[in-house]
Amino acid sequence: MKSLSLKYFDKNKAVNVSVDASKNGLGAVLLQEGQPVAYGSVSLTQTQQRYAQIEKELMAVVYGVGAFQLLYLRKDCHSPDKSQANTGP
Repeated sequence: MKSLSLKYFDKNKAVNVSVDASKNGLGAVLLQEGQPVAYGSVSLTQTQQRYAQIEKELMAVVYGVGAFQLLYLRKDCHSPDKSQANTGP
């Protein structure tokens, strides 16, 4: 990401959803051209906090897709896995 400020959503541009899960919550960012257009997060219940990390990661994907579905309903949406997202020069 190049900036922490939100950009306006452009319905004509492709979107990417980036998600993550921690011990206590889930987070998602909707991106266009690498710039954030929306953020979302949710806390996990005590029961959900005991889930395996891979289950939390899948919950984050479901949360991120659901949270932003009205914005990208008719767009191609990509959510790269972390191994691709974290590679750099």
